[in-house]
Amino acid sequence: MAAPKKKLNIAPVKHPQHSFKREHHSTPKPMSFRGNHGEGEFVGLQEPTWPSTDEQATWTEDHRGTLLSHALGWYNYTQNSKVSIEFLLQAFEKYPYRAETLRRLKKATLNMPPVAGWLCRMAAMGLVLTMSEKRFLCRNLRKVLKSEVAEDVVAAVTSTEPVIVKLNIQDHLNAKVKDTFGEIERLFDDYINSNYQKIDVMKVLFAKAPPINKTKDLIKMADHYLEEINEVINGRDEQLNEAYKPYGKRGVKQLAEFWKQVITDINNYGLHRKKAKGPRKKKAVSPDKMVSKLAFLKTFEPLNLSSIDPTVIIRSSELWIFNTKTRKLGVYYVSAASSSFEVKGKRILNADPIVSMQKTLRKPKEQLAEFSNLGKPARRAWFKKIKGIEIKLKPIINKDSILLSASK
Repeated sequence: MAAPKKKLNIAPVKHPQHSFKREHHSTPKPMSFRGNHGEGEFVGLQEPTWPSTDEQATWTEDHRGTLLSHALGWYNYTQNSKVSIEFLLQAFEKYPYRAETLRRLKKATLNMPPVAGWLCRMAAMGLVLTMSEKRFLCRNLRKVLKSEVAEDVVAAVTSTEPVIVKLNIQDHLNAKVKDTFGEIERLFDDYINSNYQKIDVMKVLFAKAPPINKTKDLIKMADHYLEEINEVINGRDEQLNEAYKPYGKRGVKQLAEFWKQVITDINNYGLHRKKAKGPRKKKAVSPDKMVSKLAFLKTFEPLNLSSIDPTVIIRSSELWIFNTKTRKLGVYYVSAASSSFEVKGKRILNADPIVSMQKTLRKPKEQLAEFSNLGKPARRAWFKKIKGIEIKLKPIINKDSILLSASK
């Protein structure tokens, strides 16, 4: 048996004494569509109207969403952005105590989405706005009032031809973030309507699965809400104080707790996804590419020396080199924590810095000829017998070094 659809809890007492309330003023006369009659039949010949508040309180969320989408479509199709601005200003003209706000709006450049004007008009026509819709209006109005410019507010917004934009991967990721946060905002409305009952935000995060590297964007969005509510708690914004007044001090604090929990859950979600994903696998690099930047001397004619293939170093645990400039013979031994050397640029990685040594050869021609005839164990014993001071060998190969021998 299918679960009953959730009904919206829209009661008159739950809505603040905001500037978009309908009770104190008569409903305007509905507008008619003045375009082509055939097109009018498609979108509706008359402006959408709304029933009583009590009837709206019985609507399901899906039903209200369908009616709202149809109404927005009517305004978008039959009206323009200039009319949207007029609707917005009309919402403030009804209230004498909003005269200062109206004056500032008329001096400002209203760079606002047309939806803001449509919502004001629908509120005037009888629609009871939800908390999220009122927050949308408040946020956009505050942005405009913070960026006042001395221009005529009723100047028409220039329309542009539609441009087809090819979305890249970042656009898709950002869309997923917005979709996830939209679901969190819906949970916020449920939280208010359920009288501050605990909401499972983690369930939504794992269901929507936003990218780990975008969790910071989600936290930033949630923090914006938290800052707004903190302003109400501190009593800094008159408009916000009026909008949140019906919730009381206790209710506003509960709203702040919701967004604090959201931020905590987003952080926990990111940590869980990182742990489940595990460390990034190291990309395999070919031996040829690994030694491509290694600087060494290929041949040295005075002593008839030639370097070995440098890629052999990658599979080796012991490497002998001879510096033709300083006459030093050196040996690298791999560290106990590794099985073989690696090369990065001019450096030999995984070499043991304690046992890797070098000594100066007094007679390099005779000594290197003797060295070339010895095996791996014999070379180590022979190297110890060389008279001279042992110097620690830095894990860097330079252009004067001959790669004499490498073995496992």
